[in-house]
Amino acid sequence: DLKPIADMRTGESGRLTRLLEDIELDHDVLKYLEDHRLMPGRDLSVVDVGPDGTITLEVDGDRVSLGRQLGDNLWVLPA
Repeated sequence: DLKPIADMRTGESGRLTRLLEDIELDHDVLKYLEDHRLMPGRDLSVVDVGPDGTITLEVDGDRVSLGRQLGDNLWVLPA
C-alpha cells in the first residue's frame, strides 16, 4: 500500500509513486524535487528523521532533506 514519505521511518525504503496535486501546482517545489531527482519512479531510502519531522532521504547516492508538510504530499510504495 502507498504511504506518504512523512510516515516512513529511518532505514525504510521505497519507490516514489505519486505527487499530490498541491505539489504539482507549486513551480518552486517541483523545481526543487526535479533538482534532487525526487520524481515518480525513483527509489529512495530514509536516512534520518529529525525531532521536528525533517526527513533526510538518499536518492541516487545523494541526500536531500524534506519538511514534514512536503513529505505528506509525496507518496511511496514501500520496498
